[in-house]
Amino acid sequence: MNTRPESPSEFQRILRERARRLAQPLQVESPGDTRAFVVAALSGEHYGFAVEDVLEVLKEAGLTPLPGTASFWLGLINLRGRLAPVLDLRAYLGLAPMPSGQPGRIIIVEQAGLLAGLLVDDVLEVRNVPVSQIGPPLAPVSVGGRQTIAGLTFDFLAIIDLQKLLSDPRLVVQED
Repeated sequence: MNTRPESPSEFQRILRERARRLAQPLQVESPGDTRAFVVAALSGEHYGFAVEDVLEVLKEAGLTPLPGTASFWLGLINLRGRLAPVLDLRAYLGLAPMPSGQPGRIIIVEQAGLLAGLLVDDVLEVRNVPVSQIGPPLAPVSVGGRQTIAGLTFDFLAIIDLQKLLSDPRLVVQED
């Protein structure tokens, strides 16, 4: 089989076709194929919260304690006239307490009309993650019988299912 072009003009045509193909832009996933996450550090691990659920990030300050609540509730914070309960995510997930004196960050989230703060060690970045790189968790991670980790990326960013976390019946404070 002869793979050489028959003529110089055929050779030029092949070169132009190759150049046209090489000049095509790289195929990049469309914005609909990626999700943005606020990445938080917590006890040496990284957790992702959907950016559309995050309203703001605050320094830990101005908490009013809530007596008679579970130990994972730190208190209330006033956000420009709106009160939000603050959940100590370490305590809720059963992790070691934050070392005393170490400042934390409060991620203010809103999901299904519920406003809450989540205390984490630090907020590192906002990261766009291709949906194709989010796989299932390595093992079911449940708190209170609820699957709170929705997925895991190749670099072990645990994606939090905020709706399941905030709908945990253990978080409801009932007056008895």
